[in-house]
Amino acid sequence: MEACLALKEYWMRGLVSKALILTPASLVGQWLDELTSKFGLAAVTAEAGKVTPDHDVWDRHAIVVASLPLVRQRAYRARLTSIEYDLVVVDEAHVLGNRASAAWQLVNELRKRFLFLLSATPVGNDLSELYNLILLLKPGLLKTEAQFRSDFGGLAALQQPERRERLRALLREVMIRNTRAHIDIKLPRRLAATEVVPPTIAEVELQEQLSSYVARRYADGARTDQWRLMMLQMQAGSSPAALRAALDRHDAGRSDDGIGGLRRILDRIDQPAKTTALIALLRRSDEKKIVFTRFRATLDHLQHALGEVGFCVATFHGGLTAPQKDKALADFEDHAQILLSSEVGGEGRNLQFCRTVINYDLPWNPVQLEQRIGRVHRIGQTRDVFVFNFCLAGSLEQHILNVLHEKLNLFELVAGEIEMILGEFDPERDFAEVVMDLWARSSTEVEREGAFNRFADALLDARERYQKTQEIDRALFREEFEV
Repeated sequence: MEACLALKEYWMRGLVSKALILTPASLVGQWLDELTSKFGLAAVTAEAGKVTPDHDVWDRHAIVVASLPLVRQRAYRARLTSIEYDLVVVDEAHVLGNRASAAWQLVNELRKRFLFLLSATPVGNDLSELYNLILLLKPGLLKTEAQFRSDFGGLAALQQPERRERLRALLREVMIRNTRAHIDIKLPRRLAATEVVPPTIAEVELQEQLSSYVARRYADGARTDQWRLMMLQMQAGSSPAALRAALDRHDAGRSDDGIGGLRRILDRIDQPAKTTALIALLRRSDEKKIVFTRFRATLDHLQHALGEVGFCVATFHGGLTAPQKDKALADFEDHAQILLSSEVGGEGRNLQFCRTVINYDLPWNPVQLEQRIGRVHRIGQTRDVFVFNFCLAGSLEQHILNVLHEKLNLFELVAGEIEMILGEFDPERDFAEVVMDLWARSSTEVEREGAFNRFADALLDARERYQKTQEIDRALFREEFEV
């Protein structure tokens, strides 16, 4: 919103007549809506698969909104760097923290008079990311990277008041920082509950046989094999339908390597226990609810199951065109009781008219879990938000929820904090890979319990380290950066 206000002012003053706005793919539609409906600025979008690098949209229109993942590709990059822009805006600009990335190089090469970088997390645990952002805004302000490191070192060096004040004085030239605390935003509460669902007999057998299948192959498997096994485990945690779809792809052209037993158990599962529990939960009230799932096969299963018992359902997933996505959201706001949404629905869409989020399956990345909840728990929400997390008893997902909910109190953290905590824990390893290792390398439930308890303790230690860096953040970014 602040960037739109600034763009509108520059436009009215005649300082900007051609602008390029780069966003995550999921935010393109929202930016277009904000610019046209709230600010009266005629903008167009450039969508993957519809706009080629040589399309005249890049030259003909004054304001173009495009996804950064699209335009950072080599062919688009060559096209865009030939155009002169008055203003370039980059949303979620922390993705430009790596100077070697195609995204950073594109923004650096664009011909522009003005550049706005929007980010809620400009400083992580490595000041080099901050340096790379400032290098785009005002090259030379922080001198060379070697000199910057010599002058300011890492975050620990900012404990020294003299160094801290010098850096703050430099950042004042290019940074405005508004925080939730400063503008006194008080969001409603979010109340989370874990729905541990007793599995059916067939589902217990499926869990046990899949765990055995994975364990026999995981430890000595190549990295690609480990990734495939991790995906199988994720799909099994989502639904029998998702696991079946995965086995169909895996088994094409291969001899039976243990898959047949899994298939035979799947054939005995009619309605998953989680689906039965979900229907019971949905029937508790007539309020609108968003049901998230990661996998398309699970979404299709739920669409059929909920439709059969009389629910009016809208679906939102990556296979829809932009107009179809907009219609799905309009249907949900108008008459549909339930929105079934894939991960693509978890980014950038404002759905504050709803206040209930149901995670039918659990993303193994807690940041994605936060993004799902953030679609309704955000500015504009006036009611308490309810979050229901489903998992089968004894599943890997139950262990994850125990770590995140019971130990780390994920749902009480401020938005963005979990990313910083995970960075303190192990910035080189993906959360999903860590939990898969713990699960696959433990041969008994007792071993798994101990492994996940130690993991929780390590995350709590990481949270303490993060809280110490927050003290530096508060010291560095005070009222001088707020307007």
